[in-house]
Amino acid sequence: MPTEPWKYAENQFLAATDGDITLMGEIFADHLPRLEAAAVADSSFTDLSAATGDLLAPWITAENAAANAEAGQLSATLAFTEKIDGLSRKPDADTNSPLETWDATIRMQIPYQGTVYTYLLPHGRETLTAGSFDERLDALRAFALRLTQQTAKPVLVTLGSTVATFATAAQHLRDAQTTFKSKLGTARQTLETLRIALAIRMHGNVGFALFTWSDTPLRIETLWDLSLLRAPAQVLPAAPGATTWTPATRSLAAAALPADATRLVAWRLGPGGAPEQLATGDPGALTVTLPGDITFTAGLTYQLWLQSRNAKGQSAPGPITLWTAV
Repeated sequence: MPTEPWKYAENQFLAATDGDITLMGEIFADHLPRLEAAAVADSSFTDLSAATGDLLAPWITAENAAANAEAGQLSATLAFTEKIDGLSRKPDADTNSPLETWDATIRMQIPYQGTVYTYLLPHGRETLTAGSFDERLDALRAFALRLTQQTAKPVLVTLGSTVATFATAAQHLRDAQTTFKSKLGTARQTLETLRIALAIRMHGNVGFALFTWSDTPLRIETLWDLSLLRAPAQVLPAAPGATTWTPATRSLAAAALPADATRLVAWRLGPGGAPEQLATGDPGALTVTLPGDITFTAGLTYQLWLQSRNAKGQSAPGPITLWTAV
């Protein structure tokens, strides 16, 4: 008959954060300053604090990489989908879609549904709109090639170049989507490796604290916010309200911490880029200061905003501030 393991034999940090990187991030952010404070009061915690703190920089790097890859993948996916769907979408009621324009150009050069027309568009316009996104990309490239073969009709050859340019632009967006997806997978794997290392480290911190404070074991609860391990699932926090950007101090600040939020996260969007997570504030702090390795290009206008977070995840974006770097 299996026996229940002694409660300290199970790593509660490992179990509680299984499949929940966000929760581990919140536990870590809460635990480290508490451990640093314990080291100030009792030097026997100094090495423990330093060893735990060594995991902070790689955690922040991986967490930012995952957030940025996820945002980039979403942005690239939307741009790619818009590009492909835009092929058959009218800009307005009085303007043809690109596909309608291409079809009309072909019909002005050769008989509609004749041998050459059927060769170019075997299933009519549906030749370029049916199937998966990748199948539609392949169909676009093949269509462009068939057009450029019509050397007796220079207009069709020129149209072939137009179609090829469209297909190339769409492929670049597809490639960006794939690249961000790969980066996201790598960042998540790195975070998972760090989650396990952190869980093991904190489990060891429990043992050290129990040994050091054996005469007052309840002091161990000062090293963690136990509600993060015990509380039911949180709801996503509300978005931040009015936000202030101060270029001199490179900081974004909110007037108050939104409902259910524990921390604030700074984001930006530069011209032609993808949203980028810059830094995460300390628990309870209203200001997020950007690290020194975050640079801005003079003359470019950036969108800056805050999001709030807790163990559940991040809120919707707060108000956007426009700033032209100098």
